[in-house]
Amino acid sequence: MKNEELFSKNGFYKFVVQTNMMFHNETKQLGISILKKWINKQPINHPIRVLDLACGGLPICITNIISYFDQYEFEYTGIDINPDQIKLAESYNFPKNIIKINLKEDNAWDLLPQLQNESFDIIFSGMNFHHGTPEELYFVANQLKQILNSDGLILSHDLYRPNQYTYLRRPNTNPNNPSESYEMISKEKLLPIPNLNIKETENDWRKELLQSLLNYLKEHNATRSDLDQEYDHVFARDYPVSTNEISNIFKEHGFKSKTHTYDSNRILKKYFNLIEFWNQ
Repeated sequence: MKNEELFSKNGFYKFVVQTNMMFHNETKQLGISILKKWINKQPINHPIRVLDLACGGLPICITNIISYFDQYEFEYTGIDINPDQIKLAESYNFPKNIIKINLKEDNAWDLLPQLQNESFDIIFSGMNFHHGTPEELYFVANQLKQILNSDGLILSHDLYRPNQYTYLRRPNTNPNNPSESYEMISKEKLLPIPNLNIKETENDWRKELLQSLLNYLKEHNATRSDLDQEYDHVFARDYPVSTNEISNIFKEHGFKSKTHTYDSNRILKKYFNLIEFWNQ
């Protein structure tokens, strides 16, 4: 999110990563196991092209996965709308087997204007999709279909609503700042979306999620300011679809998918998943 305090230069996202609150470590291990099966089919003498959506200043998940495959070379493109994050990423210690790095300050939800002539073997989205509405995710899936190579792979590590809860629609504007629009993609660009039978509710199921997140941060000695940043961000911006819903959205564009759960006994486990998508 552009100019979002949580992800800014002085925000506490680095603390979130260090405490593994959002299963970054598990994502690395699971991502490696998924890529082991996929990468054997790739030519070892040809760089693997990777796109990192909303890469942030600490793109540790996908780069840690990449670093495991040191016999392969990679070309990395990272896109983020937050200028602070792009500046931070410029000083990030990328693995040596990433031979080309291209960082773009741009909208990771509307890709074709800047990437329409490019294609990628792997597209990674970390903690990004949970900000979008079904209509916006449908638009993104359509664009990813156009830039993913035929035998390519999409990995999404994200916050997904447990399937037993009903979808809570994201408001059009920030409840704390009515002048701030939440549109990831302008309404004029959105595509007609089929009936996905997504049941909506006004009940805010996120209270349990928020309490679990705050308890975890307290256990790791987060400051009051850190807790406030996390609460404000989740309450204002996080309205995730479920794993079933996003799988159906991508299916409409010809993708198959598999949802992976993390091997953990933490209560937060039910909110985070890694989903792989590939062309049918």
